[in-house]
Amino acid sequence: MGNHDDPDEEFLHQANVSLLPYRKSHRIPLSYSLPMTWAVKLIRGTFDANFTGKEYLHCLMVLMIEVIIFTAVFQMLYKIIERQVKINASLELM
Repeated sequence: MGNHDDPDEEFLHQANVSLLPYRKSHRIPLSYSLPMTWAVKLIRGTFDANFTGKEYLHCLMVLMIEVIIFTAVFQMLYKIIERQVKINASLELM
């Protein structure tokens, strides 16, 4: 990772997201779908003089949208599991 001409590669290097799959052929790395990526970028941007207000708001909006989506999906899954538990009177789902 010595050459950081690609902005996506530079961002991934800065965010230390080395465990997630990333190839130059992918336009959007898998890590962009995780709220923690945006939270780390916000925290680092707080201490970076070149981080603009527009970038800060963009990261914050993406983070909030992802949190809302994850919350809705997990609430739906919780209701499905809870319904199955009540029907079967057991925590066994299969």
